[in-house]
Amino acid sequence: MKTKTPFINLNEENLLKTLKQEKRPLRLNELEENLHLTKEDRRKLKSLIRNMSKEGSIIKLKNKRVGIPHEMNLQTGTLWCTKSGNGFVIPDKEGEKDIFVSFRFIKNALHGDRVIVRIDHRGRHVREGKVIKVTDRKMHTVTGFIKPYKNLLYLFPDDERVSHRFIVEQPLKGIMLKENALVACRITKYPEERKDPECKIIKVFNELNDTKSISLFVTHKFDLPARFKKAINADLKQIGLDVVQNGRKDLRTKKFVTIDGEFAKDFDDAVYVEKTNKGYTLFVSIADVSHYVKIDSSLDREAYARGTSIYFPGSVIPMLPKELSNGICSLNPNDDRYAVTVQLDFNRDGDLEKTSFYTSTIRSMMRLTYNKVEDAIVKGDQAVRKDISQYYLN
Repeated sequence: MKTKTPFINLNEENLLKTLKQEKRPLRLNELEENLHLTKEDRRKLKSLIRNMSKEGSIIKLKNKRVGIPHEMNLQTGTLWCTKSGNGFVIPDKEGEKDIFVSFRFIKNALHGDRVIVRIDHRGRHVREGKVIKVTDRKMHTVTGFIKPYKNLLYLFPDDERVSHRFIVEQPLKGIMLKENALVACRITKYPEERKDPECKIIKVFNELNDTKSISLFVTHKFDLPARFKKAINADLKQIGLDVVQNGRKDLRTKKFVTIDGEFAKDFDDAVYVEKTNKGYTLFVSIADVSHYVKIDSSLDREAYARGTSIYFPGSVIPMLPKELSNGICSLNPNDDRYAVTVQLDFNRDGDLEKTSFYTSTIRSMMRLTYNKVEDAIVKGDQAVRKDISQYYLN
């Protein structure tokens, strides 16, 4: 009996090569057979397929087959709807032109969903298509106005790009809803053929007349992640938050300062300038977040999904947990912190002569603001200059 030789390199290149050779979508067991994989390799293959489908280099079909998009006249991308009801699919693959989708062919997809679209060149647009599958739902909450109709409550979204109306599940006891009440809902059922989607009220907004209610409304409207998952908090406890000297360049004797806005809470960069025999040396230190947030860790993936910290008047939805963003990764005054430093050496004429980069340990001596620096340097305010100099020279 002939034994199969395991395929040594189970990677993207070999998977694509196999699909191109077969010239048709393949099932998982067919891929295993063509690649001569063992049962132990099945998990690796599933992970590879999952990652490649996210990138858009392959597509998983309803019949559990896997294929190459352009060979099936398919493409993956994000659906961006318009007020007219039509939409455009923005391809995952960079450099590809957007695909127009008529409202008739959007089917059960919602604005922002990741979809598979079949290209159809017969329309008046350069590229037209039809949505054949939603691969990832991006809309989980919806905001809008309540209207009763035939013994049912409906939510009509305030975002005109969302063309579906939602059936509202039984409201919470004690909540009195007026017609046209503004609410935020969690989507409980997505659109299906000839069936309206459904949602459940999570917040009623009587008025939007203060920063707190407006911030909360925006949080619900754009489905912003107000809390971190329990898994993130559990992983955070495994990270050592102590600062110790471990081969980094020790710059704690240099009098770094941070300069930020009046209401900033996290300080991620600090500067220091010293005069030398040849001119000046400028040190710019950035908080070394990478020391705590490792590539592809749960924290890294969560930060990537959030993209940025979102600031409201008096509050913030941070990209990283506060233990990092406001704590160990914030260059707070008089605290030792890990940093990545660029050292810039200038001559007396201000010409840059040398640069060097290295990891370091620093200690910010003072927190300055843009207004205070402007008052001291531009406006020449002697009281401010004296206040800074006395503190800084201690």
